[in-house]
Amino acid sequence: MKQKISLFLILIIFSGFITKKENSYQNIQEGNELYNNGKYEEAIKSYEKSLKLDEYNEVTYNNLAMTYLKTNDTKKALENFDKSEQTDEVYFQEGNIYKKIGDESKELKEKIEKYEISLEKYKEAIKLNQSDKKYKYNYEYVKKELDKLKEQQKEKEKQEKKQENKENDKKDKNKENQDQKQDDKKNQENGDQDNKKEKDSEKENSEKKDEKKSDSKKEKEGKEGKKSEDAKKGDKENMNPQEEKLSKEQMKRVEQALKILKGMENKEQEDLKNNQKILQNSNNNNENKNW
Repeated sequence: MKQKISLFLILIIFSGFITKKENSYQNIQEGNELYNNGKYEEAIKSYEKSLKLDEYNEVTYNNLAMTYLKTNDTKKALENFDKSEQTDEVYFQEGNIYKKIGDESKELKEKIEKYEISLEKYKEAIKLNQSDKKYKYNYEYVKKELDKLKEQQKEKEKQEKKQENKENDKKDKNKENQDQKQDDKKNQENGDQDNKKEKDSEKENSEKKDEKKSDSKKEKEGKEGKKSEDAKKGDKENMNPQEEKLSKEQMKRVEQALKILKGMENKEQEDLKNNQKILQNSNNNNENKNW
C-alpha cells in the first residue's frame, strides 16, 4: 500500500514538472513568434513568463537578451547574455554591445575602456569559431579604432601636461612677483622707518642745538645785564653827593631847554600857517581885479 502511494506521488510530481516544461516551451515559442513579427515588448513578456516556469533555461536568457538588444536596452541585454550559454555568438553579440556603448560615449577614457572590452569579447568568439569571418573583421576594425583612440589620448595627455606646466609656470611667476612686491614693500617700510628715525634724530639734534644756543644767549645776556648793572651800581657808588646833586641840576636844565625848543618849534609852525593864509587872501583879491 505504501509503495503504491509513493509511486503515485512521484507520478504527480513528474507530471507537474513536465507540465511546467511544456508551458515554458510554449512561452518560448510564443516569444519567438512575437520576436519575428517585430513585437519585441510582447516577446519580452513571453520570455519572462517562460523563465518563471524554468529559471535555468539558458536558451530563454539568450532569446531575452537578443530581444532587449532590439529595444536598445543594452544593460538588460548584457545581464541576460551573462546568464545564457557562453557560445561564440553570445561573445560576438556582447562585443557588438560594448562597441556600441563606446561609440555613444563622449568621454575618450570611457570610449577606450568599452572598445577594449569589445575587443576581448571578439577574441573569445574567434577562439570558439575561427571560421566565421565577421568575428575577425569586427576584431580588426575595433583594434584599429582603439589604436587611434589611444593616440588621441596620448596627444590629449601631452596637451594637458603642457597646459599644466604652463599654468604652474604662471603660478610660480605670480608667486615670484608677489614675493618681490612683499619684499619691496617690506624694504620700503624699513626705509621709511629708517628715514623717520634719521629725521627724528636730526630734529632732536637741531632742537638740542637751538636749546643750547638759547641757553648760551640767555647766559650771555644775563652776564651782560649783570655787568651793566654792576657798572651802574659801581658808577653810582663811586659818585659823591656833590656830583650826584650836580647831575640832577644838569638834567633839570636839559629838560627846560627841551621845553623852550619845543615852544619855539610850535610858534614857528603857527607863523608859517598865518603867512600861508595872508598869501592866499592876496591871490584871491588879485583875481577879482580887471587889468
